Amino acid sequence: MQANDADRARDALQSLNPNCDRAAWVKTGMAFHAAGGDFAAFNDWSAQADSYNAQAARATWRSFKAAPGGVGAGSLFGMARDRGWTEGNTSPRPASARPTPKPVEPPRKPAPGMAAAEVWSRCLPATAAHGYIAKKQGNAQGLRVVPAGDRLTIAGQSMAGYLAVPAFAPDGEIQSLQFIPASGGKKLNLPGASMAGASFTLGTDGPVYLCEGVGA
Repeated sequence: MQANDADRARDALQSLNPNCDRAAWVKTGMAFHAAGGDFAAFNDWSAQADSYNAQAARATWRSFKAAPGGVGAGSLFGMARDRGWTEGNTSPRPASARPTPKPVEPPRKPAPGMAAAEVWSRCLPATAAHGYIAKKQGNAQGLRVVPAGDRLTIAGQSMAGYLAVPAFAPDGEIQSLQFIPASGGKKLNLPGASMAGASFTLGTDGPVYLCEGVGA
């Protein structure tokens, strides 16, 4: 692909409207790829659309490489000519007005005694006799139980006797907690403590498994 051919493809692409439906967007991308276009130009063009998603743009572009054939380069120039494009006579399309992103609210300070580390420090080590662990035939390692008489209440329900599952941030600090009743049922997360990006790991060396809940 000669440099002038790549420029010609970019020129044709810029004459097309990125605010189109997904089918037309994919077809345009496939045609541009077949014409020797590069991802940077496709991404810049796609970013002018109100529905732009950077991850989707990259994943879709990669799919063109994995599935050669189909829509050819001629489709790109045909669509461009239908919109009045002629070679060497394309004005760059103005970027669409994009909404101002909403400011991210800072995390709310937990109520006294409700921080994850504070609650966790009050809990007692769990044993295999806990109702939920026994029911699931699970392992109590690393788990705790909210002690009787503890003041922690979530959604109007006392957490006393609930199994406490820690959720650790990547830096190892405890980030949140999930509480499970002995009889099973609805699990409750610690209010105001995000679970995003947190994890709970059992053991040290060996394969890592991503699991939901406790037990087999």
